[in-house]
Amino acid sequence: ALPLDLRRHTNNQHFDVPIVLDAETTLQNTADGEIRGANRYDYAWIARAEDGTVVWEMTSENTVYAGGAPRNQRFDGTVTLPAGTYVLFVRSDDSHAFGNFVSDPPEDPNAWGIVVEGE
Repeated sequence: ALPLDLRRHTNNQHFDVPIVLDAETTLQNTADGEIRGANRYDYAWIARAEDGTVVWEMTSENTVYAGGAPRNQRFDGTVTLPAGTYVLFVRSDDSHAFGNFVSDPPEDPNAWGIVVEGE
């Protein structure tokens, strides 16, 4: 159920959280993660449950600098999805996450991860 709050995740964590939308819904996604160019280390994406088609993802193109080390990136925006079942995927690697940043943390370390809200 929305909202989903997966902030403050640490190293080596993987979450696969179902999202069931009964009607077309605009999701507000706010996510902080570790992205350097084409390489993503701590990030999130949403896919259709039935076939795995990615309908939203954090990339270097749709994120902005979140303060601290250049690798700290933030997505703050919306995606509108039709009714259906989706999966929110969150992945973190073995370094630079909440509670154990190996270089300068983002401006708001408590925001590391993602919040998904529905309208």
